[in-house]
Amino acid sequence: MAERARETVELMNMCMIRDPENGRVLVMDKQQGYRGHTFPGGHLEPGEAVVPSVVREIQEETGLTVEKLRFCGVKDWINETHRCLLFLFATEHFSGTLVPDGEEGPLCWMTLEELRGADLAEGFERTLRMFLEEGLCEFYVDAEDRWEFF
Repeated sequence: MAERARETVELMNMCMIRDPENGRVLVMDKQQGYRGHTFPGGHLEPGEAVVPSVVREIQEETGLTVEKLRFCGVKDWINETHRCLLFLFATEHFSGTLVPDGEEGPLCWMTLEELRGADLAEGFERTLRMFLEEGLCEFYVDAEDRWEFF
């Protein structure tokens, strides 16, 4: 039997939280790591399932509890040392009190038009397509920064 290829993989999640009353989305202005406006999310803990990781990360970063998550696809990219998989979700179902000053940066509600005009985190403009366009499953970026949607 042929030996299976192995690679190091970093697992992350991100969630677009949309307020159904006014259509605004929750945005984080990240001040650490990659900077700029993006949706909240984070890393999976070892052995943690993907959906519970989204609920946990959103609670930790925003103070909100999300439910009825809709899977929007995956962003898959290769960096210098490993592959990164970012699982993308959206919801309009949330409760709790927003913590406006999150650990990684301030949080605010924006329209999609305001978001598009904001200082976005690197690559987020293309990632945003995964949340907004039906029929996309994967956003892949290779090691030479060539990208493609599937």
